[in-house]
Amino acid sequence: MWIENVLGAADAVFQIKNILLMTVGVLAGLIAGAIPGFTITMAVVLTLPFTFALSPIEGLSTMIGVFVGGLSGGLMSGVLTGIPGTPSSVATTFDGFPMARNGRPGLALGIGVWSSFAGGIISAIMLMSLAPQLAKIGLEFGPNDYVSLVLFALTITASLAGEQLLKGMIAGLVGLLLATIGEDSVNGIERLSFGMEFLESGFAFLPVLVGLFAFSQLMTDVADREGARGRLMDAGAKSVRVEHLAAVKAIVKDWAHLIRSSLIGAFTGILPAAGGSISNILAYDQAKKADKNPEKFGTGVPAGIIASESANNATAGGALITMMALGIPGDIVTAVMLGALLIPIAEVWLNRAVSSDADPTLYFTRPWSLFFILIACFSIAFPWYQKAKQAGHSWANIFIPALCAVLSIPLFMMEGTVRPIVGGGLILVAIWIFVKQRRVAA
Repeated sequence: MWIENVLGAADAVFQIKNILLMTVGVLAGLIAGAIPGFTITMAVVLTLPFTFALSPIEGLSTMIGVFVGGLSGGLMSGVLTGIPGTPSSVATTFDGFPMARNGRPGLALGIGVWSSFAGGIISAIMLMSLAPQLAKIGLEFGPNDYVSLVLFALTITASLAGEQLLKGMIAGLVGLLLATIGEDSVNGIERLSFGMEFLESGFAFLPVLVGLFAFSQLMTDVADREGARGRLMDAGAKSVRVEHLAAVKAIVKDWAHLIRSSLIGAFTGILPAAGGSISNILAYDQAKKADKNPEKFGTGVPAGIIASESANNATAGGALITMMALGIPGDIVTAVMLGALLIPIAEVWLNRAVSSDADPTLYFTRPWSLFFILIACFSIAFPWYQKAKQAGHSWANIFIPALCAVLSIPLFMMEGTVRPIVGGGLILVAIWIFVKQRRVAA
């Protein structure tokens, strides 16, 4: 059945007209993604009128081309100017821009392009082979689960601050506070506008995103006037040539980051209302935590670009799983494809959770909600674990085994036989790691 579906799809997709439409769509997406402020969603919306006269396969091919091209296009402005073209390329700027300023813009672009390609291929394979099984996970999520997922996302955002965890948490909470300005998305009640008309609609995400990165770059230039007057790169760089061979070698060297980040991106895309803006940050954070030299992240290391770009392109395949299998948009772009309205924010799900059942114990009795709460707790403690491990404290040896053992609890609570078996496997892994570390310590 799987082979028949692939052959049938290939017969339709690889027609000359469809290939030309996908090529045009990818080019349009690349241009749209490279322009800060011009989102992938805008590009897809502008593409819609041109697809009305096309067949369903032709129209979908064009829009998917714009979707994938836009995800890759955002890295160009992020690498060359430090301002992400799209929200899905935010984390790419963390290492892509420093690498460009260090005189290797071609390498940064090459790593981004080939990582995007690899992440897209991995997610496409998952889309074709694992769609029925993976799509069931998205259906299991309720309002309480989403609230816990947002809590986990906040801890990830805070952990990006490194040792300044408290500052990171404060920044995340300030962001939530600013998001409450304007109309209540559920009841339509005006809040915190203080009678100012321009605040009634709240803050748009895109201007805040561009302004945040552009303003920070301007402030850096103000502090360093000599650097601001100088060239972005060295004086001999008149044009940028993408270093494809060196980029492929760098990606092969960091293949573990590529696989991990692609899987993170695909899984994030499967979750309804999640998207590339979440997956690239999440993958970057996990790559930083798993790397042997996390302190080098943010200085222009290939692993940071690989993680972000492979994840955001893999998100496309994950989002298409839920859209095609279930009719549920994985992100705002697939929502536009379906002609639906998307609701990717925390307040809505918290409101729904309270409206459906205000019992707080549901956050701990629903398996997926408990799963994300437990991960959030360990995510908060992770910076202290890293310090303790470097200092040689004995309690650091039980962190990973404890994480594996604790995560088995919600898996045992889930229905079926596969997930409890996975939970049992996690316990065995926890025991094995603990015993191994004790032997090394002895």
